[in-house]
Amino acid sequence: MRDKPNFSKLKREDLINRLKIAWDDYADIARKFDELRTTFDQARSIYVETERRAKEQEKALEIKRIDNEALHEQVLHLKGKIDGLEAAIRCLDRNPK
Repeated sequence: MRDKPNFSKLKREDLINRLKIAWDDYADIARKFDELRTTFDQARSIYVETERRAKEQEKALEIKRIDNEALHEQVLHLKGKIDGLEAAIRCLDRNPK
């Protein structure tokens, strides 16, 4: 830990110079803080957008899954009809009139 300077022994110009240095240091820190805040805001925006897209993709996948299930049911229904028609044709082939 540094000892506190004895300001009473410093000349006015020295105090002004130290104040300028301190003010410049403060300005640098404030700039860096603003840069960090900007970076954080950008990262948050990217995260929010990514989450939004992920939710949209989840919804799209769910819709596709439901559509696929419905198509599968239709295919099974049509397959049953085809099997029934094939059985009827075999029956007609065995029993011609």
